[in-house]
This record gives sequence, C-alpha cells and structure tokens, in this order.
Amino acid sequence: MANRIDFFESQDAAGNSAEKVWEGGPGIFSAVAGTWNSATVKLQAKGPDKATWVDMTGVVLNANGFIAFEASKHAALRAVVTGTPTDLYAAADQSKAQH
Repeated sequence: MANRIDFFESQDAAGNSAEKVWEGGPGIFSAVAGTWNSATVKLQAKGPDKATWVDMTGVVLNANGFIAFEASKHAALRAVVTGTPTDLYAAADQSKAQH
C-alpha cells in the first residue's frame, strides 16, 4: 500500500512540520518551491531516546528535487525549513509496496 506524507503545503517561512509516522522502508523525499531564496528543507527522525530530532544524513534540498531515504517502521519523521522560501511543498512517498 502506498504511503504519502505531506510535510508542508505552501510554506513561506522557516519552521518545523508536525511529527508524522512512517510505515517503514524506502522512500523518496521531495520538495518544490516558487523561489528558494537560499532556504533549505531537510528530513529528520527521532533518535533512539525517542526525544531528540536527528538529521537524516544527506536528505536535504535547497532546490526543487528528490532524494531517496530509508527509515524504520513507525519512525517519527518531520521536515525542517530554514530560511524564507516561497510556496514550498515537501512530501515523502513510499518507493515500493510494503508487505
């Protein structure tokens, strides 16, 4: 079953998305913005202490694009925007069906 998490829709400022639960396995993190204005958006997961947010290595965008990642089942994820993009959308899609 496909899983899609929408982190931001039409975001225009720095901030953190709400915490979302991932079904597990490989995914594609994507983002598009009207203008990036030197902004970045990155994917984070809660660490093993279940409290500290940790950057997912290499899962950061500063231009429209896609990045593959993998997260464990029931991982808590969020997206973090720095800078001031205009009309930023960010999402994660499962890249294959889970059994």
